[in-house]
Amino acid sequence: MGQAPGRQDGSRLPVLGQVRKTTKEHVNGTPSWQSVVVALAIIGLVGLFFVVGLTQTEDVDEFLKLWGGLGTIVGVVAGAIPSFFFKMQADKAVAQADRAISRAETATTTAMQLSERAQALAGVADAAAIERAVEMAPQAFQDWNPRPT
Repeated sequence: MGQAPGRQDGSRLPVLGQVRKTTKEHVNGTPSWQSVVVALAIIGLVGLFFVVGLTQTEDVDEFLKLWGGLGTIVGVVAGAIPSFFFKMQADKAVAQADRAISRAETATTTAMQLSERAQALAGVADAAAIERAVEMAPQAFQDWNPRPT
């Protein structure tokens, strides 16, 4: 069997890094209900901070000071939610790419085996057998020149 294209040692190329563990949250690339509940709870908590801040402060200036202190923390927490869901989508895309690479490697191996088989058969065939093959499948021999110059 031949070597993989571009590789001198014939070894397989790594498949996009390390093997990833499948978790309950990543089944079929959709979030589990627990992660959705946590995200909604965090959004509710931010809303609660906002409402309590508005009701407990005397004027807008005090509320803005309170919100200025909490704003960075709220921003980081709120930013973590979409990044979690985007990472899940990225993991799904990587898994699809891994499967596509595996299928391409299989197709390449099969094509190389068939090519080697055809070369071996052509090497031992007599002229009449080759002429019969050209007659049977002319499209396969379109670019073939039996007498190279």
